[in-house]
Amino acid sequence: GRVVKGRSSVGFSRENWLAPFVVTTKEWITEIVRLADVKENDVFYDVGCGEGHVVSYVAKNTNAKKIVGIEHNVDLANTAKDQLNTIDSKRIEIRHQDAFTADMSDCTVAYLYLTIEGMKKFEKKLCKMLESGIRVVSMW
Repeated sequence: GRVVKGRSSVGFSRENWLAPFVVTTKEWITEIVRLADVKENDVFYDVGCGEGHVVSYVAKNTNAKKIVGIEHNVDLANTAKDQLNTIDSKRIEIRHQDAFTADMSDCTVAYLYLTIEGMKKFEKKLCKMLESGIRVVSMW
């Protein structure tokens, strides 16, 4: 991936130091989905979904029961919603939320792109989720 500055991207800033906006390449997305081994009964979460590229790929290339993108930045969340409106899928949900407090109790597969500090902050929640048997893919 690469940190990008542009219309709705912010790169690193004080606001997003836990999870900077980075455009994920198609090669990375393909690998994320392969590693996650998404099945038809899975509920896939993209934590920090940005503009929704991973969510879109999962919706188009898997039979996941539900695909949820969580994004803290309102501009990115709105961009994701707009871009994903072109996909005819009732399985997709984009939430403008703080992932650290979001209800992810139905999650079976999670993709995380967080800084080391972000992972440390997410650790307690992640450990609880892992105890329930979810699969997690994280790249940094």
